[in-house]
Amino acid sequence: MKFFLGSSSPRRKLLIEYLGIRPEIVESNYEERNFEKGEDINQYILELSLKKAEFVNLDTSQGILLTADTLVCQNEEVLGKPNSKEHAKKMLSQLSGREHIVKTSFTIHKQGKLDVHEVIDSKVEFDMINSKEIDFYLDQANFMDKAGSYGIQDIAQVYVKSIKGNYSNIVGLPVHRILHYLVDTFGENWRDHFE
Repeated sequence: MKFFLGSSSPRRKLLIEYLGIRPEIVESNYEERNFEKGEDINQYILELSLKKAEFVNLDTSQGILLTADTLVCQNEEVLGKPNSKEHAKKMLSQLSGREHIVKTSFTIHKQGKLDVHEVIDSKVEFDMINSKEIDFYLDQANFMDKAGSYGIQDIAQVYVKSIKGNYSNIVGLPVHRILHYLVDTFGENWRDHFE
């Protein structure tokens, strides 16, 4: 059986590899729509991971297909990927000294049929970050492809005051939950099922 990962994120690929799996990366042609103010955030992010699976352009019916999406939200406002350095600075200023929630939805199709579809939340509290520190971070980091304009696995971690919940979920995939799924589905010798 093959393990297909419907994501181009190198971080998600690495997290799956931590399980001892070499996933086959498959492309999804789904173009994400923007969050509309007032809609349910969980339903929105669940839709994103489900649609990504539906738009994978490869036959994955003989394996496991995992798709996921991660977003940052604060007070019912979704902070997506920045569209400029100025936009990123504004978002990081908004997160400074406050708590926010990182949501990752993931969808698992087993042999072509939907098996798991859920959202995991982690809370992150940033210390106060002054303007000079934000500029330093933005000069050093690859922030444009990150929800909320930061990656907790990079130098942004020096600004994190506390975390409540799963760390890898903030990186982009609740890998502990994926492990539980694999063990529950295939048994303790689950790795034997994958190429």
